[in-house]
Amino acid sequence: MLQVLYFLICLGSFSAAMAAFLFFVLRHEKSQIEKRSAAVLSPHLRALEERTGTPSRALLNFSNIVHAIRERLGVAESNKLQYRLTAAGYYHPSALDIYVGIRVLLPVVAVALVSFFSVSFVAIAGVAGTAYLIPDFVLDRLITKRRTIIRQSLPDTVDLLVICMDAGLGVDQAVQRTADVLYVAYPDLCNELLYLGRLQRMGQTRVQAWKQLVTRTKSTDIEQVANMLSQADAFGTPVSDALRALTDSLRTQRRQRGEERAARSGIVLLVPLVFFIFPVIFVVLLGPAAISIVRGFGTFGQ
Repeated sequence: MLQVLYFLICLGSFSAAMAAFLFFVLRHEKSQIEKRSAAVLSPHLRALEERTGTPSRALLNFSNIVHAIRERLGVAESNKLQYRLTAAGYYHPSALDIYVGIRVLLPVVAVALVSFFSVSFVAIAGVAGTAYLIPDFVLDRLITKRRTIIRQSLPDTVDLLVICMDAGLGVDQAVQRTADVLYVAYPDLCNELLYLGRLQRMGQTRVQAWKQLVTRTKSTDIEQVANMLSQADAFGTPVSDALRALTDSLRTQRRQRGEERAARSGIVLLVPLVFFIFPVIFVVLLGPAAISIVRGFGTFGQ
């Protein structure tokens, strides 16, 4: 009886919170000036919607609810969180509100479900803490995976960039052309290049835009490209020749990383080999002999 009562209390609290969210959304109406200002302030994000895709209608409504609550409570946007979402590939302006809403509601839902089976405070607190940390853990994994994909796709991208510059395009035009051509093969890196182009059109210099790309991707290879471009701007050296030499170095580094992972594979396979494969082999090889020995000792005793 106590478990059912505790579950009903949690369910009622959750329903009241959702009703409050809907009330704030219905009361919150943006003026045309605010809508126009938002469209002007973030054109580089909205321009990528055709490439990266937009969230579903349900997620957009959920984002509007969370955004309205944050404005009512006076909670400012976190630049660090926005940077992490951008590094994970979520450029849409509503991504921050969706993430915040999921991180707030997930512990509530987890507590409501667990309370139906257990009323232990330790169990409920542990489940709530775990549910609160799960979105952050998933976001970190997505960022790491995306950075690895971008690093692996850089040599081919630099090759096409050199070809475009040899054909007569400038650096910025070659970057955009490369992003358009290679988007099917390397969408993550091409999205970053398109985002870089939007930042430059908003007024940032080439060096600043590439430094932000290095910060988002945390890639030493992209840092080499950015440093080379900044040196070319400072000294007026030909960019295509430097990129042609750099692409050979990038391919060598990629091959070396592959050889390093292949060399570590023996050590990685040692653990399952010892704990899972060797015992089975011992049972198959020594099992019949052990059975024969036991039977022999049994007949010897008789």
